[in-house]
Amino acid sequence: MANKTISTKKCTIIWLVDDLNISHVKKNVMEHIIRQLSEKFGKESPLTTARGRMLDYLVMTLDYMTKRKVKISMYDYIENCSLNSHQHEQVHEDASCVTPIQRKQRRDKIA
Repeated sequence: MANKTISTKKCTIIWLVDDLNISHVKKNVMEHIIRQLSEKFGKESPLTTARGRMLDYLVMTLDYMTKRKVKISMYDYIENCSLNSHQHEQVHEDASCVTPIQRKQRRDKIA
């Protein structure tokens, strides 16, 4: 995690492997940072971006709908694991849930 004051307000960048979460009160500050990242790291393939007050980040849902608060949940992921485990149990005795990182690794391995 990194914090920097930009235009008198705090900008926070959180990263995990190749996923970033960038926040700042001014939209143009975030757009500028995204442009800089795209120029440096988006040459081989374009960066994937998502904006808004409801975001999926890794396996979490980040809800910024309430002013000055963030709600973090994993309901969709847990429900998906439950459904996948149930379907998997019908075929195999060993139930498992694939994380988004594992899904990405499998796609990268195939490509």
